[in-house]
Amino acid sequence: MREQVDLKSQAHQRRWDAMIVSASLALLGLFAPLSADAQEKPPSTNSAPSHRNLLIAPSSTSVSGGKATLTIGALRFETNAYVGEFQMKVNPYFFKNEKGMLSIEAPEESVKKLTNGIAVDFTGKAFSSGTKKIRAINGTATPTNRDQGTVTLWFIASGRKLIFNTTYRFDEK
Repeated sequence: MREQVDLKSQAHQRRWDAMIVSASLALLGLFAPLSADAQEKPPSTNSAPSHRNLLIAPSSTSVSGGKATLTIGALRFETNAYVGEFQMKVNPYFFKNEKGMLSIEAPEESVKKLTNGIAVDFTGKAFSSGTKKIRAINGTATPTNRDQGTVTLWFIASGRKLIFNTTYRFDEK
């Protein structure tokens, strides 16, 4: 609760950025360079995924009497996590709409598994800029090749588990 009060202060953005860097959302930051050689090479279409933006396609799920649509902006790699913005629109319940920042953990072990074609479970956090809620996010990323795959992510909203199935891909910065 004290963290939420701190986030409301005028230094809230700097604190949120620091929290994102160390956050526990491990979806798509799962793609760090696998060796020192990979870090020394300039980014290219064959570069390690952490050198590229992570793009997640918009997705939707049913809610009682309506539909929730989740849109995640391009996620950039920052210190073992992919970080970016999100927006969730709930139709017809516009008052439940949310937007804010999202962070997904990307530890090296998960990166290695993912780049070797093995599905990876992840965690992360979303911070709603309107309600100031911090929401835990969980999911599974399943690669179809080195550059793309499918992702399922879920979180609890209004006491209900919302599940979103979509795809991801890496793009040059």
